[in-house]
Amino acid sequence: MSPNGVLSISFSQRLMLIQKVAIHFLACGWMTYAPLPTMDQIMTDLAEALLPADILARADFRHNEYAWRFADLPDVIAAARECGLRTLGGQLQIRTNEAIGECYWVAVDPCRTIDETLPWDVQVGMSAETALNSLKEIADEFDFAQELRDAFPDPVAAYEAAGHVLADAVWFAWYVDAKPE
Repeated sequence: MSPNGVLSISFSQRLMLIQKVAIHFLACGWMTYAPLPTMDQIMTDLAEALLPADILARADFRHNEYAWRFADLPDVIAAARECGLRTLGGQLQIRTNEAIGECYWVAVDPCRTIDETLPWDVQVGMSAETALNSLKEIADEFDFAQELRDAFPDPVAAYEAAGHVLADAVWFAWYVDAKPE
């Protein structure tokens, strides 16, 4: 956004927006039930917005942050790799209409061991591989629903008492970054 609140995007960002919409329609057809990414998702300075439309369509985007279902994370990581984006990782979250809560201890942080002086493409590949391995480790180590129950007992109880299924509120905030210019 510009200081006066008008959205200002570069020519390359405009091309990327057109490409994302075109790819979505080519992949899904003009008549589709797959949700398009929102303008807020596309028109952001976040590197995650550079991911393909089909990946963004699976995300929950709130408070300028993307989150995906755990099962979608391998696809997010693969798409980031294909786009030349480095995977930064993320954390377990509960996301309901009323609130977002984070279990920061259930996290993936692939870049903490990667030397930032390595070529960018090497960092992209290493972060993707490390993230995929870390996902397997945390899936074995943690029961995500139980972690959320333990961390947020009252909100989880209220959510379930309202007839909701906790699995529907299990998300992972996930981050990528683009090569510095």
